[in-house]
Amino acid sequence: MREFEALFFIRLFFKLLLAFTGVVILCLFALSVDDSVPFQSGEIIAEVPQLDMKAPFEAIPHTVFVREGQNVKAGDTLMILVNEQLQKDFKDAQVLHTSLLKSDSAISGLIRSAHEKMSNLKSEKLLNEKAFYSQKERIENELHSATQKVELNKDKLRSIAQEKLKIDSNLYKQNVLSKLDITNSYDNFSNYKSVLVESELGQRQILTKNTLLGNDFLKAQNAIDLKLIELRERVQELEKEKSASEKDLSSTTENFNFLKGQIRKQYVIAETDGEVQSLFNLKFAQNFVAKDQLLLSLVPRKDKYYAKVLIPQRDISYVKTGQEAHLKIDAFNFYDKGILKGEVAYIPERKPREDFFITIELAQDAPFKLKAGYSLKGEIIIERLKLYQFIAKKIFRKLEPQANETP
Repeated sequence: MREFEALFFIRLFFKLLLAFTGVVILCLFALSVDDSVPFQSGEIIAEVPQLDMKAPFEAIPHTVFVREGQNVKAGDTLMILVNEQLQKDFKDAQVLHTSLLKSDSAISGLIRSAHEKMSNLKSEKLLNEKAFYSQKERIENELHSATQKVELNKDKLRSIAQEKLKIDSNLYKQNVLSKLDITNSYDNFSNYKSVLVESELGQRQILTKNTLLGNDFLKAQNAIDLKLIELRERVQELEKEKSASEKDLSSTTENFNFLKGQIRKQYVIAETDGEVQSLFNLKFAQNFVAKDQLLLSLVPRKDKYYAKVLIPQRDISYVKTGQEAHLKIDAFNFYDKGILKGEVAYIPERKPREDFFITIELAQDAPFKLKAGYSLKGEIIIERLKLYQFIAKKIFRKLEPQANETP
């Protein structure tokens, strides 16, 4: 009887073992599991970080338009700072800048005026030259006519009056002509001689006129050349003044623009929509802020978050963009709040200075409110495998280092 009971239990145990083996084999080939890359270090990062607005210089908070926790819009004036020395420096720089602008403009005007005068003098010189050659040609024509007239009168005097007087004198000596006739011959000779003298006088006047014309022309051209030399020297002096003025104006403009920018910084203006935090309190014992002292913080009203996680070097080759990620936030109980899902958005092409990191784009419907700085851990789903494939992969992955160590 005891042998029968023992045989029954052996058979029952064998059947149970066969059933368990069948179930295990069925699970190995039927069940699918996720192969993943785990990571232990990560952080929630805000796409638009908190904006800390610090004092650009030493100042007194003159007016504060907001309060702690108040929501503001981009462009709203949050605070006005006052620095009397800065305002004085700005006004002085503004006056100096305006003065140098006027001085520079005046010098530029003088240079333009000098160049215009030089251009006018050059034009005048060309006109004088054209007028001189025109008058010279006319005088030379007159001189040519006067010379011809003198030569003609000389010929007449010699060939007519002088010969006639000589003949008449001989005839008078021979008592052929009367005294009246010889007197008429003398008068005729005198008339011809007077005409010759007048023509020679006219010739000399024209020669003198020609000489004076040349002298006046040279004198006028020399005077213009002297004026041009003076104007060129003046332009050189003005250009030196212009260069010095431009240097002064450049440095003054730079300082003026810098102070103008500093004056604008007296008005603390919101750069984005957000909530005011860490506001400087006017009830402090010393109503004064130093340079770079925190005035307030502006937390964006609607922000988008992503996760930055560190991946071990041995696993980075398995990670691809688009893979699903399951994140556990340390600030919340995993069993109570659940996991935060996301998707791999960025993988660096090369190793950074530190460990490999990837960014994960988070789902919009987070089960809890996120804040920048939350630490996290989790895993990245690489692929879905059958149970036997998953076990085999894990075994071979563990054997890889041993295989690499064998010589």
